[in-house]
Amino acid sequence: MVLEQARLFGESILLGFFISACYDIYRAIRIQKPFSYTALILGDCLFWLGLTAGCFAFFVLRSWAEIHLYTYLGLAAGAGFYFFCSSRYLLSFWNRVFGCLFGLLSPVVFYFSRLLILIFKPFYLAWRTFFRKNQY
Repeated sequence: MVLEQARLFGESILLGFFISACYDIYRAIRIQKPFSYTALILGDCLFWLGLTAGCFAFFVLRSWAEIHLYTYLGLAAGAGFYFFCSSRYLLSFWNRVFGCLFGLLSPVVFYFSRLLILIFKPFYLAWRTFFRKNQY
Protein backbone atom coordinates (compact mmCIF):
# COMPACT_ATOMS: atom_id res chain seq x y z
CA MET A 1 0.00 0.00 0.00
CA VAL A 2 2.72 2.48 0.95
CA LEU A 3 4.88 1.42 -1.98
CA GLU A 4 1.94 1.92 -4.33
CA GLN A 5 1.40 5.42 -2.96
CA ALA A 6 5.12 6.22 -3.25
CA ARG A 7 5.12 4.98 -6.84
CA LEU A 8 2.08 7.10 -7.70
CA PHE A 9 3.68 10.12 -5.99
CA GLY A 10 6.85 9.67 -8.05
CA GLU A 11 4.85 9.28 -11.25
CA SER A 12 2.84 12.41 -10.49
CA ILE A 13 6.13 14.31 -9.98
CA LEU A 14 7.22 13.16 -13.44
CA LEU A 15 3.82 14.13 -14.85
CA GLY A 16 4.09 17.61 -13.35
CA PHE A 17 7.58 17.94 -14.87
CA PHE A 18 6.25 16.80 -18.27
CA ILE A 19 3.27 19.19 -18.16
CA SER A 20 5.57 22.09 -17.35
CA ALA A 21 7.88 21.16 -20.22
CA CYS A 22 4.89 21.07 -22.59
CA TYR A 23 3.86 24.49 -21.32
CA ASP A 24 7.35 25.87 -22.03
CA ILE A 25 7.20 24.52 -25.58
CA TYR A 26 3.77 26.08 -26.04
CA ARG A 27 5.07 29.40 -24.66
CA ALA A 28 7.98 29.32 -27.10
CA ILE A 29 5.60 28.77 -30.03
CA ARG A 30 3.35 31.62 -28.88
CA ILE A 31 6.31 34.00 -28.61
CA GLN A 32 7.62 33.31 -32.12
CA LYS A 33 4.45 33.91 -34.10
CA PRO A 34 2.15 36.91 -33.57
CA PHE A 35 -1.29 35.35 -33.30
CA SER A 36 -4.59 37.18 -33.02
CA TYR A 37 -6.26 37.48 -29.63
CA THR A 38 -8.97 35.00 -30.60
CA ALA A 39 -6.42 32.45 -31.80
CA LEU A 40 -4.51 32.80 -28.52
CA ILE A 41 -7.64 32.19 -26.46
CA LEU A 42 -8.62 29.20 -28.60
CA GLY A 43 -5.07 27.82 -28.47
CA ASP A 44 -4.89 28.23 -24.70
CA CYS A 45 -8.22 26.46 -24.21
CA LEU A 46 -7.27 23.58 -26.49
CA PHE A 47 -3.84 23.25 -24.88
CA TRP A 48 -5.18 23.07 -21.34
CA LEU A 49 -8.10 20.82 -22.29
CA GLY A 50 -5.64 18.43 -23.94
CA LEU A 51 -3.36 18.38 -20.91
CA THR A 52 -6.33 17.97 -18.57
CA ALA A 53 -7.55 14.99 -20.60
CA GLY A 54 -4.03 13.55 -20.53
CA CYS A 55 -3.81 13.95 -16.74
CA PHE A 56 -7.22 12.38 -16.30
CA ALA A 57 -6.27 9.46 -18.53
CA PHE A 58 -3.03 9.05 -16.57
CA PHE A 59 -4.86 8.91 -13.25
CA VAL A 60 -7.52 6.56 -14.61
CA LEU A 61 -4.86 4.16 -15.89
CA ARG A 62 -2.52 4.37 -12.89
CA SER A 63 -4.84 4.67 -9.88
CA TRP A 64 -8.38 4.02 -11.09
CA ALA A 65 -9.03 7.79 -11.01
CA GLU A 66 -8.41 8.05 -7.28
CA ILE A 67 -6.78 11.42 -6.80
CA HIS A 68 -5.34 12.07 -3.37
CA LEU A 69 -3.55 15.03 -1.83
CA TYR A 70 -0.14 13.48 -2.48
CA THR A 71 -0.86 13.31 -6.22
CA TYR A 72 -1.61 17.05 -6.27
CA LEU A 73 1.54 17.65 -4.23
CA GLY A 74 3.50 15.50 -6.69
CA LEU A 75 2.19 17.48 -9.66
CA ALA A 76 3.09 20.74 -7.92
CA ALA A 77 6.53 19.44 -6.93
CA GLY A 78 7.29 18.33 -10.49
CA ALA A 79 6.13 21.65 -11.92
CA GLY A 80 8.03 23.60 -9.29
CA PHE A 81 11.21 21.61 -9.89
CA TYR A 82 10.94 22.22 -13.63
CA PHE A 83 10.24 25.95 -13.38
CA PHE A 84 12.90 26.65 -10.75
CA CYS A 85 15.67 24.43 -12.13
CA SER A 86 15.16 23.78 -15.84
CA SER A 87 12.82 26.32 -17.37
CA ARG A 88 15.23 29.20 -17.88
CA TYR A 89 17.61 26.99 -19.88
CA LEU A 90 15.05 25.00 -21.81
CA LEU A 91 12.82 27.99 -22.66
CA SER A 92 15.73 29.80 -24.30
CA PHE A 93 16.58 26.57 -26.15
CA TRP A 94 13.00 26.18 -27.39
CA ASN A 95 12.86 29.86 -28.39
CA ARG A 96 15.94 29.36 -30.57
CA VAL A 97 14.62 26.10 -32.05
CA PHE A 98 11.21 27.52 -32.96
CA GLY A 99 12.74 30.81 -34.11
CA CYS A 100 14.89 28.90 -36.61
CA LEU A 101 12.00 26.62 -37.55
CA PHE A 102 9.58 29.48 -38.20
CA GLY A 103 12.34 31.36 -40.03
CA LEU A 104 12.89 28.38 -42.33
CA LEU A 105 9.21 27.57 -42.82
CA SER A 106 8.03 31.12 -43.48
CA PRO A 107 9.28 31.28 -47.10
CA VAL A 108 8.05 27.73 -47.73
CA VAL A 109 4.55 28.61 -46.56
CA PHE A 110 4.60 31.84 -48.58
CA TYR A 111 5.61 30.14 -51.84
CA PHE A 112 3.27 27.20 -51.25
CA SER A 113 0.33 29.59 -50.79
CA ARG A 114 1.32 31.42 -54.00
CA LEU A 115 1.47 28.09 -55.83
CA LEU A 116 -2.02 27.17 -54.61
CA ILE A 117 -3.33 30.54 -55.76
CA LEU A 118 -1.82 30.00 -59.22
CA ILE A 119 -3.33 26.53 -59.46
CA PHE A 120 -6.82 27.33 -58.23
CA LYS A 121 -7.35 30.87 -59.54
CA PRO A 122 -8.45 29.76 -63.05
CA PHE A 123 -11.02 27.41 -61.50
CA TYR A 124 -12.26 30.19 -59.23
CA LEU A 125 -12.58 32.65 -62.12
CA ALA A 126 -14.42 30.09 -64.27
CA TRP A 127 -16.77 29.25 -61.40
CA ARG A 128 -17.47 32.92 -60.68
CA THR A 129 -18.06 33.66 -64.38
CA PHE A 130 -20.42 30.69 -64.76
CA PHE A 131 -22.59 31.65 -61.80
CA ARG A 132 -22.57 35.34 -62.67
CA LYS A 133 -23.98 34.55 -66.15
CA ASN A 134 -26.65 32.23 -64.78
CA GLN A 135 -27.95 34.60 -62.14
CA TYR A 136 -29.99 36.72 -64.60
